[in-house]
Amino acid sequence: MKIFSGSSNPALSKNIAEHLGCELGKVDLLHFSDGEIGVNFRESILRKDVFLVQSCSIPPNDHLMELLIMVDACRRGGARSITAVVPWLAYSRKEKKDHRYDAISGKLVANLLETAGINRLITLDLHADAVEGFFDVPVVNLSAVDLFARSIDAVDPSDTVVVAPDMGGAKRARRLAQALEVPVVILEKIRPHNSPDTEVVSMIGDVTGKRTIIIDDIASTGGTLVNAAKILKERGAKHVDVCITHAIFSDDACEKIEKSKIDHFLITDTIPLRPGASISQLKIISVARMIAEEIKGLTA
Repeated sequence: MKIFSGSSNPALSKNIAEHLGCELGKVDLLHFSDGEIGVNFRESILRKDVFLVQSCSIPPNDHLMELLIMVDACRRGGARSITAVVPWLAYSRKEKKDHRYDAISGKLVANLLETAGINRLITLDLHADAVEGFFDVPVVNLSAVDLFARSIDAVDPSDTVVVAPDMGGAKRARRLAQALEVPVVILEKIRPHNSPDTEVVSMIGDVTGKRTIIIDDIASTGGTLVNAAKILKERGAKHVDVCITHAIFSDDACEKIEKSKIDHFLITDTIPLRPGASISQLKIISVARMIAEEIKGLTA
């Protein structure tokens, strides 16, 4: 077995390797002055089971292309199997057409990875379950819900509720609620035309005097979560916690969250924080052990 890291999240890759009791393989990741990308594996991958760790974080297109080139190099180098470990899979929010002439980018990314030569994909909390079906190779879609359940402090079932930020997140919210043995509240939201953020229009359940725990897979601009926290506090919630698997934190998301009604913000390390990004409410938990255990199971 060989494990190599792309350039998107070397700290997570190193942590995974440490849990596996091995070192990261040696590879040169080349970025040329004209913007093109190259790779050079500096150790043999012939007849090896290769694991390539690369999140598609900002800039997603560069990191995706780097991964595709790494996969192609492994295939041409005679690797026995190639597993792409992509904690955050770019374009997984685009599993259907929103209008007649729209693209299904999630399917395109699946086609690209398979054409490049992957034999398996390991990822976390795909935004849409349909994306798993875009692949003809095995897909392992891990979940951070149990990690969050173990990391949330001092839950009192009598005054705590888990909040789904929309109808689509109800399944994930129920899983966390079952682990914590608390009820679920569901928010209904709409996305105004040409807006990156959403607006909460109704709520199913009561949060008066409750500690509320919002769980979602992605935080991008932060606007949806900030608005949800504001609504919850206005409806009588005494405390708002947030659990997010993939903290993209684009644009001024960190500043929005810092000034928001959110009391605690729990994220994983599928995506590294941008340099200089700071949120006083933030706590980071690692998915490295969970990914390492999955890799161990595949190579046993």
